[in-house]
Amino acid sequence: MTHGSRPSRWLTLAALLLCAGHAFASPGTTGPCDFDGDAYHDLAVGSPSEAIGSRAGAGAINVMYGGTAVQNGHPTGVSSVSDAVFHQNSTNIEGTAETGDAFGADLACGDFNNDGWDDLAIGVPHEDVDGVSDAGAVQILYGSASGLSATASVADQLWHQDLIGLDPGESGDRFGNAVAVGHFDDDDYADLAIGVRGEDVALKNEGAIVILYGSSTGLQVQRAQQFHQGSPDILSDPRKEDQFGEVLAAADFDADGLTDLAVGSPYDNPENDDDLGNEGSVVVLYGTSEGLSADYPVALRTFFSPDRVGGTSVKHGQFGAAMAAGDFDDDGYPDLAIGAPGAPVGGQSLAGEVHVLRGGSDGLSGTGNQVWTQDSANILGAAENGDRFGHGLAAGDFDGDGDADLAIGVPGEDIGSILGAGLVNVLMGSTSGGLSHVDNTYWYQGYYGLSDTAEEGDAFGRTLSASDFNNDGFVDIAVGVPGQTVGSDAAAGGIQILMSSGSGSNGLGDTLWTQDSSGIAGAAEPGDRMGGELVSTGLYRVPYADGTDVRATNPHYGHSTRMDIDGTGGAPYDIVAAADGIVRVAVDEHFELPEGEPNNTSNNAVWIEHDNGEWTKYSHVRHESIPSGIVPGAEITAGTVIGVEGDVGQASGEHLHFHVLVPDDPDASHSSGNYLIPRFCVPGGVFIRSKVYEAEACPW
Repeated sequence: MTHGSRPSRWLTLAALLLCAGHAFASPGTTGPCDFDGDAYHDLAVGSPSEAIGSRAGAGAINVMYGGTAVQNGHPTGVSSVSDAVFHQNSTNIEGTAETGDAFGADLACGDFNNDGWDDLAIGVPHEDVDGVSDAGAVQILYGSASGLSATASVADQLWHQDLIGLDPGESGDRFGNAVAVGHFDDDDYADLAIGVRGEDVALKNEGAIVILYGSSTGLQVQRAQQFHQGSPDILSDPRKEDQFGEVLAAADFDADGLTDLAVGSPYDNPENDDDLGNEGSVVVLYGTSEGLSADYPVALRTFFSPDRVGGTSVKHGQFGAAMAAGDFDDDGYPDLAIGAPGAPVGGQSLAGEVHVLRGGSDGLSGTGNQVWTQDSANILGAAENGDRFGHGLAAGDFDGDGDADLAIGVPGEDIGSILGAGLVNVLMGSTSGGLSHVDNTYWYQGYYGLSDTAEEGDAFGRTLSASDFNNDGFVDIAVGVPGQTVGSDAAAGGIQILMSSGSGSNGLGDTLWTQDSSGIAGAAEPGDRMGGELVSTGLYRVPYADGTDVRATNPHYGHSTRMDIDGTGGAPYDIVAAADGIVRVAVDEHFELPEGEPNNTSNNAVWIEHDNGEWTKYSHVRHESIPSGIVPGAEITAGTVIGVEGDVGQASGEHLHFHVLVPDDPDASHSSGNYLIPRFCVPGGVFIRSKVYEAEACPW
């Protein structure tokens, strides 16, 4: 990247923690949250990959409380003095911490019982319910004068689909993958929207959302609603693997006093084009006196895709992968920023872009839509392959001038030669047209006094949120750094917050919070990815023969957590099992096609099941290269050759398409289920785009 000018004067820096939710699109933060009613915003941070005892990936959250804390002469707002940690093995918390539950995968806050203290909704999308794997759940902790609590007198709630009664929980539903809070009807109680991205409607994983309404006793089952893309008045049909409900954002887009809900489906193919896929869409449901409704008077304001807002749908663009609402032009109507982090820009793949839809009396509109990239005029930085601009978004009035501003995460940004260190761009709002390049800034670790230094794979900006932690009238930005190394613990993760100010100064005195920070409950451990995303509970070797140099051409974030990798040097390259397991699928029926002919839509593949319940898939395997002993039911050890890297099916040149998932149906001849970011025994745990790794056995 090319360095820009010195940051504008409105921003000072201090690092705090996040309250996770979908200003993030993955575990991050939401706000404002005031769990103890003292008028200072508090912070909860999800670590869904946290191990609880021997339960890898069970998940946990940290909670810190806002106030007048000062460190090194600078106000920091929240502090670790009253820090608390919660997980499903905490006293009085309903449920039990289990491997892979992902407690804290998403967070949202609101006052569900209108008692003056905000409550916290915690997504647990991989909770097993009555023996049904990954059915999912949402845990509710209620606020009090002393903050969030789970005691005999202040009971928590554990919601799942079987309790609600609209639809039974099924394997792989992942109820609770996303949560958002709003006042969707006209009473005084906050309500909760819940993503169910794995819900089967007619095919597989089309996705759905569930709405629970608040009451004097908190969330209740009465009047609960369910929506999916086949529901009446929703202008989109359900398609396999759409995963409607992957991302949620709530705001009053038509300023009628009732909260509306934007629902992102970044894996949707709204144009039904066989040459596309994962281009993404956003559906908007509007609040009414009786609750959310898809029956809106101006129907065209309820469904959006890149093609319908003046852009172009592109394969793997993932429009809707992140969303944040704010009144960027100060006209009284919130606008919606939508990330498409997979969009190509100027020939650079996965560079990313952000669309902004305008709010108005008739709701959201694509008219006057803005599209921002790092190649937009006068924007600091440059669009580069794999930057993922727009993967995280957060909106707030950072400079106190009355209009909202936008922070944009660019977690794949290289800082000089430091790959994947990450960066945050900030665009300022204005009354003369909304977001503007004027006074735009960017931030990365070590830049103008920001603490710590940019390191390979930090992914600074992968998650974002905004809140006023020190109650000074200026909204602050919380930044997730899931790849942060803490001591010798790679990818333990951490949080930094950019503290805003009307006059501002520089980054002197900021602090980076991790689970090894003084007063923070818990301990930093390798692969926790605090403030980040859910990763595999397994640990996999690089799936090539020892000594092969391998690079990631399309890392996990380029293929919805699946990834493309290839050998460098001289082919052929032997593919090997990444861990011990049992072969479940071995397909060797498809040929490499002559140059210029259409690609076959099928791929040779090997699936291997592992003891932790995860399966690994190896596809684009060269025809007739799978050894005769690699057959369903065969036991296999890590490092055993299972084929040769090929160019089969929809491959673009020879490469290996590798991913990890927990299947919905372990007895199926092929698998669909919960995809996870693969955790490899390489520094940082996950592949970094363009970096070359030498394949070798894991040192376990």
